[in-house]
Amino acid sequence: MEFPTTIQGLLDALQTPGLIAIVVGWLWSQVVEYVPAWANLQSKYKRLVFLGLSLLIPVIALAISCGAATCDADSWYRAITAGIISFGSGTIAFLSRPVKNDT
Repeated sequence: MEFPTTIQGLLDALQTPGLIAIVVGWLWSQVVEYVPAWANLQSKYKRLVFLGLSLLIPVIALAISCGAATCDADSWYRAITAGIISFGSGTIAFLSRPVKNDT
């Protein structure tokens, strides 16, 4: 595979569900840090909220894309799998940050 030299090339390279989910999870991990209420949550609740968002977004996107049509079980499986991969990559991105020391 050739290294992408344009934005379109990068997007073409990222068009697999697993890679998209990894990038989205990393982006979610970065975005939630800017929400003021996020800092006040205990760590276990942060992970639960992050898991909920990671699962909710692909499921809602699938439901919207299906519209009035019926989605098959494979589509739901892929949406839930993407959410789990997104959660995992966001957690890894969060855990790989340096620890802030207040002293």
